[in-house]
Amino acid sequence: MRRISLFMVPAAIVGIASMAHTQSLSDLLPADCSLVQGVIEASFTSETTLEGTVSGDLEGTLDTTVVDSVVIDDAIEVLFAESTITTADGSIETTDTIALVSLGPVMDLWFGRHEITGGTGDFEGAFGGLKTFGLQFNGGPLNLQYFGAVCTD
Repeated sequence: MRRISLFMVPAAIVGIASMAHTQSLSDLLPADCSLVQGVIEASFTSETTLEGTVSGDLEGTLDTTVVDSVVIDDAIEVLFAESTITTADGSIETTDTIALVSLGPVMDLWFGRHEITGGTGDFEGAFGGLKTFGLQFNGGPLNLQYFGAVCTD
């Protein structure tokens, strides 16, 4: 079995960013795709529900339902979830795989991969993906960065 470190994600970002000096990332995407980025501030309202606000390119609200989870070595919890980002122009539906990595009693790291599976309004037939990363202190709100590509038919 091949193991991939969660810390390989920043290395991949650096690799992609190094290409930007000769060609913009937008130039590498199909015409019907847009690069997006921003911030998500969210809180768990129950063990299986996360709600929050989204700012940046996908400004609106976030609703997430955890459908399953697995605990690994008491330090990592992997969540499997479904999310909806609702904007003024429509909604984006995602299926999510999220790793919460405990760094002790006061801080957790969040690494998420979110596959876009559809949407409504301007996002009808949407596909693509988002990545999220960030911190949660003392069980408080999550402060996440997101980036990715949203494509439409």
